[in-house]
Amino acid sequence: MSLFTPLLLFLLTLSASRGALLNQEGDYAVTDLFAQKRYGEIVRLARVKVLDSEYETLLVAKSYEKLGLIHQSNRVLRDIFFQKSRYRVYAAYLLGLNLSRQKDYSGAIRWYRNVIDMSGSGGSYLPSADRKAIAHAALMRLREIASTGSDAYEPALKALSKAASRFHVAHYHLGVLSLGKGNLNGAAAAFIEIIRSGEDLAYTKRALEIISGDFRLVERAQSNGLQKQELVRLCLQHGLYRNALIVSYSIPYDADVARLRALCFYSMEDYAAAALLYGEYYAQYKDPEGLLSASLSYYKAGNKAQSRTFFYGYQKERKPDSPESPEAAVLKLRLEREEISPEDYLRNAGDFVKAQSSNPGSDRALQEAFYFTLVNKRPSLAVSYLKDAYGLIKDPLFRAWGSFVLALYLDGSYYDKAIGEFPGSYYYYMAAKNAVFEGDLVEKADELYSLGRFDEALASYIQLFSKGIGGSVVKTKISVLLGREPPQLYVTEIARLESGEESSILFDLYKAGLHEELAELLELALDEGNNREDMYYYYLLSRVSYDGHRASEGLRSAESMVKMLDQRYLIFLPAEILKLLYPDVYGEEINEYIAGSSIQFDPLLVLSIIREESRYNERAQSARGALGLMQILPSTARWIRKREIQNGDLFNPSLNIQTGILYLGYLTQRFDTQTAVLAAYNGGPGNVKKWLSSSSHGNEMKFVEEIPFAETRNYVKKVLTSYEMYQSLYATPHRGNNSKDS
Repeated sequence: MSLFTPLLLFLLTLSASRGALLNQEGDYAVTDLFAQKRYGEIVRLARVKVLDSEYETLLVAKSYEKLGLIHQSNRVLRDIFFQKSRYRVYAAYLLGLNLSRQKDYSGAIRWYRNVIDMSGSGGSYLPSADRKAIAHAALMRLREIASTGSDAYEPALKALSKAASRFHVAHYHLGVLSLGKGNLNGAAAAFIEIIRSGEDLAYTKRALEIISGDFRLVERAQSNGLQKQELVRLCLQHGLYRNALIVSYSIPYDADVARLRALCFYSMEDYAAAALLYGEYYAQYKDPEGLLSASLSYYKAGNKAQSRTFFYGYQKERKPDSPESPEAAVLKLRLEREEISPEDYLRNAGDFVKAQSSNPGSDRALQEAFYFTLVNKRPSLAVSYLKDAYGLIKDPLFRAWGSFVLALYLDGSYYDKAIGEFPGSYYYYMAAKNAVFEGDLVEKADELYSLGRFDEALASYIQLFSKGIGGSVVKTKISVLLGREPPQLYVTEIARLESGEESSILFDLYKAGLHEELAELLELALDEGNNREDMYYYYLLSRVSYDGHRASEGLRSAESMVKMLDQRYLIFLPAEILKLLYPDVYGEEINEYIAGSSIQFDPLLVLSIIREESRYNERAQSARGALGLMQILPSTARWIRKREIQNGDLFNPSLNIQTGILYLGYLTQRFDTQTAVLAAYNGGPGNVKKWLSSSSHGNEMKFVEEIPFAETRNYVKKVLTSYEMYQSLYATPHRGNNSKDS
């Protein structure tokens, strides 16, 4: 201990005893002091007061660390460990970290080995998410020690090798170390081990990225049993398209390689290049599937003429007795719809849907056929077609769409079905404004629930919720019904951690404001495997990101958190989680700007537009040059503000939002309805004026369905769906049929 240490401790004690920040009894909570970064007072308090909890003891250790008093921090951490506190695994990790910083690598390795040993069955008193995160961090620290070039290399390597039997991710770290030592065979073998395990998808992707980025490793991997063609396919499977393409050029050219290379370009959305390669493939190997793939690629590239040429060639070359593939059937429908009558086109589309009922693309093909006919001013024909094909729709969201459209144009009784098929969708909200329910639905739902007929009870409760009947009681019953089994059950587990019913070291770190340390633990543990631990990690990462004013990252983590859940029932998640998906990030600024102007526009609708335009990415850029939070074209910004604006100015959140609101105010003056304003924001006011002038009715919902541009039609629906969510979370309780346009 240096001479400076006792002097610092004395000054801290003197300062705390003389300062007025502690009251006379000295009973400020350690947690409050830590949140205020008053570490010196915590140290003084710990010397004169018995701490109330293990959590406070951990905060004392962290306070010593923050003050640079590592020896004192280690002393407290050892007490935590040997007293068998629930924080003992994390205390062991912190001891390893502190000793490593002091270059006591042998001591650090011993503590990291303790972490790994306790993270197995011996650490079962901890949630699995805690054990995994801390163990993965310890493995990373062992690799860092081995990379220092010190005498600790062999002990750290030995610890990692032993850990590999329990944690497959250790193979990744062993591979990185072997590569650093120039041991290509060892690196390839270690990386292949984690790839073959099928676990830890994030580390599998990293291993693939390293192998495919080094031709020496590609060759060694092949010697170890990972063939280059398989490596290309694995890279494609994990989204490493450019890596896959590079590896493909190291393989002798043959039919399989030609297809793989074309697929790489197709996956990278370079459809023109993919079309050329598929064409070359057909020219060399005379496989008709090459013509079909080239046709698909040309269609994606927007070259319908070439697409037709290659498709007709495919039809000519295909063996008469071979079945038509689903891809070919869908493409045929798309290519012929501009060449035959609407009646013939719908008949062919109906035949396709019936024949391809197991094809995942049949629902979309049905929808495309409907809209093509509807926007070409044949609504009766389109609705008749949809009614005939309605029973063949499989996907819940498409069924909600079909039910809503039939209710809107044909028979209002379909509204009930639209509500039940996909709660929280645009069709759910719009149907709820029009549906009429039986008066005894509450009693009926409760009776079904008591009889154990849970699926029927759920459908009835969802209808009640859509009308705002029963409020939180009904939502609680829905949540109970949904939360009986994974993965919805995992949401309940998060809620218990949030409420304090269950404990978690990771959540305690979040509460303590140790966000950087927490984020590091979480990012090392994420494996993108859609498991319960990942769900919790993304939840905490989302909260950390929002607290750090990184809204785009917060939303991205929140959306990753819920991707494994049944998307039909996200609306019934706890409000705390829904607010991560629909954040009120710029609400105060939007409110102030609108209040100080003459613009009449709901601030919650502005938030909805920001969410759908940019996902709260302040530096978002579209292919068409729209910039910033509200995706504004620089030319529009200069026109609406009547002054010169540089493109980079639109990355300023305040200026971007104010400009977007000004433009919305202009559109509000031009158009009478909310839907028309939103359509104009995306599709342009000139187009909307033309669409309104050709409309024969004043029905806003029909206007949305009849928007000719699919992008604009879907945009309006997405914004209005977000708007409903924002209103339910931040305005008034769920309003059901009482909701009004702003």
